[in-house]
Formats: sequence, C-alpha cells, structure tokens
Amino acid sequence: MLIPVLFLFFQALWFGEAGVAVLKNAKFIIGGTDIDITEAPYQVSIYRKGHFGCAGALIAKDIVLTAATCITDRDNYYQPPGENATFFKVRVGSSQVGEGGEYHHVSKFAVHPRMAEEEYERIPNNDIAILWLSKPVTFSDKIAAVPMKDKNEEIDEGEVTQVTSWGFSGDKFTLQKIMVQTVNATKCKRQVGQRITPQMMCAGTPRGDKGFCYKDLGAPLVHNGKLAGLASYFEEFRCVSRGFPSQVYAKVSAMRSWIDEAIQNNKSN
Repeated sequence: MLIPVLFLFFQALWFGEAGVAVLKNAKFIIGGTDIDITEAPYQVSIYRKGHFGCAGALIAKDIVLTAATCITDRDNYYQPPGENATFFKVRVGSSQVGEGGEYHHVSKFAVHPRMAEEEYERIPNNDIAILWLSKPVTFSDKIAAVPMKDKNEEIDEGEVTQVTSWGFSGDKFTLQKIMVQTVNATKCKRQVGQRITPQMMCAGTPRGDKGFCYKDLGAPLVHNGKLAGLASYFEEFRCVSRGFPSQVYAKVSAMRSWIDEAIQNNKSN
C-alpha cells in the first residue's frame, strides 16, 4: 500500500491552474511576506502538462535555472517527463500562480549529468537543471535576469539571503519572500541528519519558522543581488520545524562550470 499512497501524494503536488483556489492548504513557502514581481523580476513558475509544480530563476532572456528534481523523477512517485521538453512551460513577469505575465514554451532542457549517476541518501546532489525557452523574453521592470555567483564563490556563515516563491494570501497564491541565514556544512549535516556535499549549501532561521516547501523546489536563493542557490531539500512532510532550522539548496557557484559549458554547447549546436 505504501507505493500507491506515495504516488498519489506526489502526484497531488502538481495541480492545474483552475485548481489554484481550491488547494488553500497546499504546502507553499512558510513565513513569507507578500512582494510584487518587480522586487524579484527573475522569479518564474514552472508548469508540467499545464500543472504548476516548481519555481525557478531567469538567468538570461531565454534561460531558466531550476532544481533537477523538478524535471526528472528519480523515485517514480509520478510519471517522469523523460526527455520531452514540450511537457513544460514557464510563466514570467507575474506575482501570482496561474495568471498574468507571459507563458512560454520550453524548447529543451539539460539536467546535471552527475544527478543521475550518483547515489545519495535523501538529499539530491547536483540538483540543477537548465531550461531553454522557445523564444526570448523582453526585459522590463517585471521581467529581468539575475546574475549568478561566480565559480566557487563562497558565502560566509550567518549571511542573510533572500528566498522567493509562492504562498497563500487572500484567495490567491502570490509571490512572497523570506530572509534566511546561511549555515555551515557541519552544522547543517547535524541538523538535517544527511550528508552535505560541496554542491549543496544550507540556510534557515534559528527558530525554524521560515522556509520553502513542496511547491517551492527550484526557488531562487539570492545573496547580494546574485543567484547563490536553488531550493532542493526540506525535512519530509514537515518542511520546517524547530528541530530542523536548516534547509538545503543546490549551490550555483559549485556548478558554474557545468552551467556555463551547457549554455555554450547549446549555442554551438
């Protein structure tokens, strides 16, 4: 019975735009404050077969970064998309889920190759993917790219960072932000009880009262105006709690070589 239950649970994490107002108790960003898209114009929402499921960050006029777990399913909890990029669309320039902004097709995507090769416990390593839009967006106050951290650029422990994704406000899921502090790998491993690799970074609050949840995978973590991480792992079925104030993000600076190479290879093809 466990597998069917898990299947239905993860399948329910993706829902159609028409069902947004119904799922008021869905697990979205926790402890967030409403913001307008102009405060985070790089923020995007990602849809699979018309159903909203993940967040991401615009890094160029036609390129989005997100968590690889948003694109490929390694645990078979729901039907995996395989290599079919047409399953995916991206909404840019909107402060709400399911409305506003611009809705763009995805022409292709690339998942970090080590994501599929490595064995891990519960936390996915190299959890990053690139989506190419079928046509470039036009930059405005609501649509803009966020620069990435440089290769191997580090952030000191205790630095304040911003995470953006969607939370329920009024009768809509609207863009929200939380401010969280970076946590060193040793402390993070002790708190989450899992291995922490150089391709991961951790952040949270001392009280564990703010964080991302099921619908926020791929949510951008920004430090000093640059993309530093993408939401990757939270404590299962709890998201945040006082006992686990740290959450894990895919570390962009540790994977810049692959990101840059993949983008360059796409230009050459």
